[in-house]
Amino acid sequence: MTNEEARQKVQQVMEALFDPNVTAEEVGSYFNPRYVQDANGVVLDHKGFVDHARALKSTLKSGKVRIDKMFVDGQVMVSVHYVDAVKQDDSQLTMKVIACFEVDENGLFINTDELTHLVQGDAADRDLGSRT
Repeated sequence: MTNEEARQKVQQVMEALFDPNVTAEEVGSYFNPRYVQDANGVVLDHKGFVDHARALKSTLKSGKVRIDKMFVDGQVMVSVHYVDAVKQDDSQLTMKVIACFEVDENGLFINTDELTHLVQGDAADRDLGSRT
């Protein structure tokens, strides 16, 4: 996988995550049923991730992802990206995410290890990287 392909893959799933017209279950279709995510020490399986997607969709009105850096080694992608989001109450936040994604042979995400940092916004939203 090239850096550009990886960038497009991550961008695509993030756009689905923040698109109010895409359900949490549809977002889950980008992920292997055996998916595991560790976000700031909180471990979620596939069901937990779909719950996380649902929580983000109920908390956020919109979001945009800016990928700053992308590194690829085979089926592993490492990104540094920023999420600029607007909450349902119209307040804004920015998160910095450092994530290591692994995809399976079918291109589905199977593992994510990430650290998420609230750059701007309400301190109560520090858990958005793993909120369910």
